Amino acid sequence: MIQIITLKIPDDFDYQVHKPLGAHCFLGSLEDFKKYKQSYLNFGSTINFQDQKGINDRSCQYSKYFIHKATPELNKINKTSYSERFFEILLYPFLINIFNIILYQKSHIQKIIELHKDVDIEIVGIDPNHNYEFHDSYNYHLNGTFNPEFHSWIAMKLVKLYFKDIKILHCLKPQNNFKSNPQIQKQPFMHINGGLTGTGWLSKLLLNLVLSCKQSSRFNKNNCKYDLIEPKKVDKGLFEMVFELFPESTKKINYYINDKQKTYIKKFILGSESLYHDDYVKINVADKIEKGARLIGYQHGGVNYGFGSSNLNTALIEYYPSTIFITWGWKEQAEYQGNFIPLPSPYLSKAAGAKKNKTNKIIFAGCRMVLLPNKFDSQPNPEKLIKYWNWKLDLLKKLHKTGLDNLIVKPYPQSPNEIPERKLLSMQFPKLQFSHENLESLIKKSALYLTDYPGTPFVFSMAGNIPTVCFWDNENFPFNLSAKRSLQTLKECKIYHTNPRSAAEHLNTIGSDIMDWWMEKNVQEARKDFAHQYARTSRTWYVDWIKFIVRL
Repeated sequence: MIQIITLKIPDDFDYQVHKPLGAHCFLGSLEDFKKYKQSYLNFGSTINFQDQKGINDRSCQYSKYFIHKATPELNKINKTSYSERFFEILLYPFLINIFNIILYQKSHIQKIIELHKDVDIEIVGIDPNHNYEFHDSYNYHLNGTFNPEFHSWIAMKLVKLYFKDIKILHCLKPQNNFKSNPQIQKQPFMHINGGLTGTGWLSKLLLNLVLSCKQSSRFNKNNCKYDLIEPKKVDKGLFEMVFELFPESTKKINYYINDKQKTYIKKFILGSESLYHDDYVKINVADKIEKGARLIGYQHGGVNYGFGSSNLNTALIEYYPSTIFITWGWKEQAEYQGNFIPLPSPYLSKAAGAKKNKTNKIIFAGCRMVLLPNKFDSQPNPEKLIKYWNWKLDLLKKLHKTGLDNLIVKPYPQSPNEIPERKLLSMQFPKLQFSHENLESLIKKSALYLTDYPGTPFVFSMAGNIPTVCFWDNENFPFNLSAKRSLQTLKECKIYHTNPRSAAEHLNTIGSDIMDWWMEKNVQEARKDFAHQYARTSRTWYVDWIKFIVRL
């Protein structure tokens, strides 16, 4: 007999008997984390990158299929006549996420069954008859995506639907209280929605003014759509399960439409960032597009934009609804087609032009270490976190004492579903320094920025010409063919390293002579080339943006 664990592991945990359904089952004490490492070494990784990519691709296929099927029903509920495109803007972020969770859990259960064909299997988790309700997408983000009990409930529902031979041993009642988020308030719907980081009130006012005067565009079509193969079969039970989880906001669309602007049709909307969790923005953007407006999307982060080999989630949510998508320098990304327009980033331009008060400190910051499966392609999947964590430890162990004395670790803002980075590092390195100051501020005044993932702070430091050393596992963060060339150039001048040992050796070699190395001709040329493609800046970025809008 084996037992599938969907929540926290029991006190008498035995990896021979108990089969955790994921890394999140080890959330809790530091002792539990040690058990996670032991279980990992004995049980091995059950979901590799290709498995995870396959899960994500199928999640996107299922999402498109569900929108096609759900559109008539949602229009009937809301007494509207919107197209599928409207509901794609509204529902893709929710559906892609929920299907990633469902297919991830289902894949784990199937692998456990395959490994134990001749053994009776039972499962413990949240009662599958419990009802979860979310009043909007952000509420789901808080209480679904990052709620271990919700993940347990999904697993129990899947067993009930698909795995009849598994015995449901215990049905537990949810213990977590839902986190509340403020009810969405109706507000003036501007031409710029979702924020545009790096813009001051004056530059934002100018952009709004120019957009409001613009009446037509030479770009009349949306970005090309990625062909998604419709799944051969999706059963009725799964459809009903997901439809019942739709946030209430999807069934109260008219409430969110800004009444004062129903008759005023904007020609252009500049927005992208809030197309994930802000239902007010999503519904109003989709409504204006239905009436003929053009959406100009824009890049608002660094992870995977332009250089990632797989970015289908972002493509569906941001690239394809946009008539034009403004990037930080790149013109193409793998197989994703569209009207990609490179312009200097307001956010990065502000950083590059800011005054830098230098210290002798090295700032080390990494990515989130979330043990719940929630997002593909921007962080290591939970099964890869042990290797990711060990690489972090290896680097610190190999740094010379002088390097450690000058090192400050900036932990990622901690949530209950993440590896307790500061506690674990403090146990192994009692004298290690930590800071909870804003990371951008720390980077700007650092002697060198050290990181183990290609996230927004990495792009920020390269744009600001701040000495940078980085290392990561290419399996966790695979680059596309075009970006690999830039990465190879960064590797040749020792900015990028393929493992922590190489990065530590380089830091030990340059010692305090950081600027001597950083200002070498080949290093600066490599940085400038990367920044031009993926982190473009300009002191007069707003002039470039206004010229672009005028030429639309």
